[in-house]
Amino acid sequence: MAQGHVHKMKMMIDRGFTLIEAMVGSLLLSLSLLGVVGLMVYFSTGAADNKLRNCLMENALNGLSQLKANVTVNTTFTCGAASGTMSLSPSAFPAANACSDVTATAVGGGRTTQMTTRICNFQ
Repeated sequence: MAQGHVHKMKMMIDRGFTLIEAMVGSLLLSLSLLGVVGLMVYFSTGAADNKLRNCLMENALNGLSQLKANVTVNTTFTCGAASGTMSLSPSAFPAANACSDVTATAVGGGRTTQMTTRICNFQ
């Protein structure tokens, strides 16, 4: 009886995969690939968003640095394919022996970043 059971299993193995097994295998493979593609899209979008956020912060900081140096402030910039504007409030260098809190606002690519610092003019 044991040999009959072994013979039946050998016949099943010799037949190969059934259509159902092939379809289940294909379904599992396609779901796995969709998950991998989804992760790739998620991480590439996050990287582009971080790059834009860093560019906005850099330009806001640059505007504050230009005002601290009492030079003409650049108000437009480009971050990759997105262009943006930067504004300072107040936009004037403080009067002699005075300080003021200045906020730089950088806008570009549908995002806004603000930075505030104190600028003093000790003459």
